Amino acid sequence: MHQVQYKAELLEQEVARERMELATERENLQLLRQAIGVRAQQRYQADRKRLKARWTSGLTFICLSLFALMVVLELIFSSFKTPFAITLFVPLAICAALSYVFARIHISGRIQVLVKAQPQKAPARNTKPAPKQVKATAR
Repeated sequence: MHQVQYKAELLEQEVARERMELATERENLQLLRQAIGVRAQQRYQADRKRLKARWTSGLTFICLSLFALMVVLELIFSSFKTPFAITLFVPLAICAALSYVFARIHISGRIQVLVKAQPQKAPARNTKPAPKQVKATAR
């Protein structure tokens, strides 16, 4: 009887130790998940800032280039002694059309960058181990 109680106490201690190990493992996994989430947020913010800077610099370059082109076109038209309305509005229309084209190209490039930046989701894995097949042995 005493031996049975001793084995029962040993089993209880074993179960308690395993529960403690599981609780510690669960806590470590929770901390790991939080750390992964924080790193993912930091990567997202860094990518967002980089893309925003790229977008802003690209649009600034396009605007300044088109403004310079418009000034050059106005100087060219005025050197040919064209009427004031043509000198003013033809370069403006040309630059407006070019700005539309460049903006479309820039936006489509930005969309392609965003599509490439999004990772493809992996198919869900079964986290449960496959059930073991027990072979029947002939006696």
